[in-house]
Amino acid sequence: MTDAKASETQPDANEPSPPAVDADTTAAPIADGVAEGSPKKTDDGLIPLGPPVFGKFAFFIAVVPFVFYLAGMYFADYIETSRAHTRTNKQGKICLEAIARLNGRLADEFSGRDAELKQVQDTLYLVAIEDVLKEEEWEVEKLNELTPPLMDESIKPDYFEKVELRRQTKVLAKMKELEEEGKLREVLALSHRHFEHLKAGGGGLDESMEEALDDETIVTDSATANEWFPPDKTWYPSTYVIIIAGTAILMLLAFPGYFKTKFSLSWWGLIVGVVGIVVWIGLVEIDRRFIHLGEYLSPHGRDAFNPLKELAGNPTWKWQFMAIRFTGLVLIVPFIEEFFLRGWLMRYIDDPDWDQIPIGAAGQWAILGVIGYGVLSHVGEPLAAAAWFGMVTWLYLKTKSIWDCVLAHAVTNLLLGIFVVWTGSWYLW
Repeated sequence: MTDAKASETQPDANEPSPPAVDADTTAAPIADGVAEGSPKKTDDGLIPLGPPVFGKFAFFIAVVPFVFYLAGMYFADYIETSRAHTRTNKQGKICLEAIARLNGRLADEFSGRDAELKQVQDTLYLVAIEDVLKEEEWEVEKLNELTPPLMDESIKPDYFEKVELRRQTKVLAKMKELEEEGKLREVLALSHRHFEHLKAGGGGLDESMEEALDDETIVTDSATANEWFPPDKTWYPSTYVIIIAGTAILMLLAFPGYFKTKFSLSWWGLIVGVVGIVVWIGLVEIDRRFIHLGEYLSPHGRDAFNPLKELAGNPTWKWQFMAIRFTGLVLIVPFIEEFFLRGWLMRYIDDPDWDQIPIGAAGQWAILGVIGYGVLSHVGEPLAAAAWFGMVTWLYLKTKSIWDCVLAHAVTNLLLGIFVVWTGSWYLW
């Protein structure tokens, strides 16, 4: 700007100067596409950029720890699903071996009488069952349609091999049913109990196994819970510890960078955290009892893990895992998720130059995006997730502090953990 131009625009010294306006806190209406309390839009409708917040290592600070945690949890679920499927297939092979033994007995019995042999095999659906179990993927309904003749004591021959096959198919059908319902730990628990019985020399099922198969749920016990690591128990506790440890290391490496955004806490963070737990539990229960939206969106529900029961055989490991679980719930997850959501996701939705979007500024699409993330990541509790993530987003816009969001998240998670342990509502865990 030249001196001549500057002089033309110089205000009269006698005129009162207008009041100063802080560009970062000027309110803008929601109708203009920017949440109230955020910077005004520029003429082209964009939020004005400022200096970088996190700087050179912004992506590593805001994104990498959370992505590592999320990928680890999905990998653990994949491993557990694969293990359960492998156990079901192993039981299927045992059933095929039992069919082969029964067919061998029948071949000896009806030697030279092929028509009678085929009639017995057809009566017992042996060929059909064998064909089902050899399929790459099969449904439990197929097996249940074929096995009634095996269960019918009035149908001869009453060989020991037929009784054994009946028992094996009963175990297999239950395992496949649990696998299809996503109850992976129950699959592994049933598998473990059955194979332990076979190793002990039992050809069929003991009374406790028969009762377990008749129950609606398979209860895990110390036999499946007193070992720290596979193969005879689930991966959840051990993999969770590894994931939390790796996430904590990444957090420590990036820790100084988090304080490039102003450290600021207010009572609003505590208030939203306390109100949040009431809203969360209340909406989850309303949905479970009356609306059933979560049940529709996620038929299998949350795969609850009760360490007080499933790790009962190893008290030391049980309490160690409980401490680590609460550490992840209260200190790790709120920290990495809020910096991911407020530090990166919302700002990236507003502008690809996301690190130059001021903290506390957000357009409508960013607000909808973070609420959508909440619902998708808690698909079994959609109403609670939409309300809670909306509340914390309101807190972010009001206080312009990611740290307040971390506090609110940590308070809600802490109270939720206490509530779950106190009431046994492990479906919330």
